Amino acid sequence: MYYPVLQIREDEIGALASLTSNIKESVVPIMELVGVDAKHEEFLKSFQKQWKSNYYFDVRPYYSDARRSDEHKKILLKTMLPKNIDDPCDVIPVIYLDEGEDFTYNVGALAESRKQRVCLRLTAQDLASKDDLSSRVKRFINDLKRPTKMVDLIYDYSHYVRSHDLNQMAKNFVANRNAIWAIGEFSKEILHGSCMPADMTDISIGTHVVNRFEYELWKLCQSTSTGKSLHFSDRTVMYPKMPLVYEKGQFVNMTASVKYTTNDSIRIYRGGVLFKGKHGGHQQYTAHAKSIVSDNTVFSGSDYCEGDEKIFTYSQEVVGKKGKVGTGSPNSWRRASMNHHMTLVALQLE
Repeated sequence: MYYPVLQIREDEIGALASLTSNIKESVVPIMELVGVDAKHEEFLKSFQKQWKSNYYFDVRPYYSDARRSDEHKKILLKTMLPKNIDDPCDVIPVIYLDEGEDFTYNVGALAESRKQRVCLRLTAQDLASKDDLSSRVKRFINDLKRPTKMVDLIYDYSHYVRSHDLNQMAKNFVANRNAIWAIGEFSKEILHGSCMPADMTDISIGTHVVNRFEYELWKLCQSTSTGKSLHFSDRTVMYPKMPLVYEKGQFVNMTASVKYTTNDSIRIYRGGVLFKGKHGGHQQYTAHAKSIVSDNTVFSGSDYCEGDEKIFTYSQEVVGKKGKVGTGSPNSWRRASMNHHMTLVALQLE
């Protein structure tokens, strides 16, 4: 099984919805709510209508600047309850070590009444801390009032994983895992990481190959997991810390850049500023699509998934109804890239 971390937004929802049925059976998304306003509530409702299988729900991603509020807690508890009491519960709540005793207990009590699991997300800070992590996890389990067999763990090494980090991170994982498993046998363990840089600040115009070191980290850690399953998670082609709200001017300076995943890398096709004419505007997307499609060592084929079909179409310079070239947009490219990535990784993990 594959456990991608996705924000609950239109592009991510669309990328998931357009997966084929057999790929959907191999995917359990970890969904992050990145706002509590009406717009994000609509995104959540849209996702719930389209995704009919199990998913993890993180109501307040740890990396965000959003302060934990009563509204966050209400949304999480409400989402754990189906409309009809007899309906199966397919939501697994994601919470953290610093939630507070009362809220942790409330989540555990509701989970027990619904016979559902709870997920503890251990952050990179938790995993790197010199504090006794196993003692903190044990206190969390005591507050939760749920057996460890009903608790999933996410080991979140979500920062920019590099080759020189691999051995040290694997050692850290083994040490923490052995200590935590002394507490009890947990239901499921997921290793999360990202190979993507924080943003495009240091990436020049052109094509760049980013090795999928988070996948290498998972394979390295899995090789130490005698008798224990370790599941893989990443953030698809998105950056580890996507901004929750774009500042004024950021949209105007958006670049025509796309990503495309292969078995061992993510290729970044970095374009120039999209809305300033000197770089070619949206025509840059056509050039990116042609670069991908023309490389037999990179392109998976137009019939690989819906995302690849879209990319192939963009490479053909199809004329639309209004006489404009169908280049794709930032949104449609993100959707296509994520759809391709999730298809490839799900098949890779089979």
